[in-house]
Amino acid sequence: QPNVEVCTDGIEAVNATGVQTCDGVQHDVDIILLATGYRLDIARAPFDVQGIGGRRLQDEWSGPGARAYRGVTVAGFPNWFVLMGPNTGPGHTSVLVYTEAQVKYACQAIDRLLNEGVKSITVKPHVQRRYGDFLRRRLQKTNWSSGCTSWYLDEHGENHSMYPGLVTEYVLGIRKFNPADYDIVPILPRASTT
Repeated sequence: QPNVEVCTDGIEAVNATGVQTCDGVQHDVDIILLATGYRLDIARAPFDVQGIGGRRLQDEWSGPGARAYRGVTVAGFPNWFVLMGPNTGPGHTSVLVYTEAQVKYACQAIDRLLNEGVKSITVKPHVQRRYGDFLRRRLQKTNWSSGCTSWYLDEHGENHSMYPGLVTEYVLGIRKFNPADYDIVPILPRASTT
């Protein structure tokens, strides 16, 4: 519209007649819409995380996007547990329900590390892949994948943020740590010197 202007300059002041931007220009307006927007960086590691063979989480997640088993463990990164990782965002309830379930799940694995002579626990790559395929199939049937663009989707149109089901389904699925889903490396007993 000829009477509409998008202004992305910084705001110096809001005054009685409108907005003065940092470049000193006064914009007289009737209505001010402030849309800051944001970007969900779920595909970026929060800090440098290194796994088996020097692999870096940032590199692992840069191609296909963030992937994790149950949103908690990542193949190739032993003894590393994530809270509110990929595809654990709720669309209908509090994140506390998810994080409480994730903490209980991680504590079961950590208990094995501390009390059962285990050196490392790493989700098996095929288990993580199978879970990711399941999520992508489910996400195709959600409103998040309806063809619109939103902050839920990455530049390839994939959703790595939301869980495509009910919270009860997620919590029940993560309530018990299943050692069969993991490569578990025992601590080797020390060789006897006698």
